[in-house]
Amino acid sequence: MTAVRRLILFNQVTGPLFRQLAEGLAFRYPEGCLMVTGQPENLIRTDTPEPKLSVHAAPAYDRRSRLRRVVSWLRYVLRATRYVLLARKGDAILLVSNPPLLGPWVWLLSHLCRVPYAVLVYDIHPDVLVRLRVLNGQGWPARIWCAMNRRVYRRACAVVTIGNRMAAALQQQVGWDGLRVTMVPPWVDVGVIQPLPRGQNPYADTYTPSGPVVVLYSGNMGASHDIESILEAARQLRDEPGIFFLLIGEGEKHAEAVAFTERHQLKSLRVFPFQPEERLPFTLPLGDIALVALDEGMEDLMVPSKAF
Repeated sequence: MTAVRRLILFNQVTGPLFRQLAEGLAFRYPEGCLMVTGQPENLIRTDTPEPKLSVHAAPAYDRRSRLRRVVSWLRYVLRATRYVLLARKGDAILLVSNPPLLGPWVWLLSHLCRVPYAVLVYDIHPDVLVRLRVLNGQGWPARIWCAMNRRVYRRACAVVTIGNRMAAALQQQVGWDGLRVTMVPPWVDVGVIQPLPRGQNPYADTYTPSGPVVVLYSGNMGASHDIESILEAARQLRDEPGIFFLLIGEGEKHAEAVAFTERHQLKSLRVFPFQPEERLPFTLPLGDIALVALDEGMEDLMVPSKAF
């Protein structure tokens, strides 16, 4: 295979972790990396930008409904198509499992364009949708999806995921001893994220009152996250003056969390959307107790990076 000179990265939903990965990969290739993302603002840095990382905007992930979600997936796949078709000699692709429709499409195009690709699996589809009862595991859509995944992973130069249980689940789904799944866990920059006394935190009073123990949930509030248990705990502990719940994030269940707070008039619970990235070193230390929430049955299909 021709030596790779440029890496094209496809990821519709990007954050600080993936930006760090992209920056780390960019300097390893003579022509750097080209990132196609639905969240370009999360990859553009004004402090120390990586000159070999080129960021190209694409349709963003729309979480507002299942129909909007699928439409946004299709729009991103359509935008990504031109980068695959126009790939030049020496290019290779790293595609992420979001959007999940991208893998089968790149597999199909790779036969025409002869461009090598690797897959980074953050969420295992269609298994996640089956566990959420969106799809019937024995129905033809799930069966076709799994069959396509087997072809995508077998043709890939590398398959990478972020947890040992996820690697085992992928191996079982593909059912091929020749598949080698590499596990690279999430990480955190402990020079940026570290404990911070409340008295030194300039945003402390913005999010929480002074005095109570703060129970923090920070991250995605998607269909696979057990936000309901956190809300019910806040309701049952509403009369405990020493406990305060702080939720920061977005996703399918964010509106539900806001409505729950208003419906029960909970003064000990505040819900915020995602905050600017530069505030993360200040919001995370606010939690005396930090929660990681997954619905039952999801523990082998995804790894919450907030745990790290």
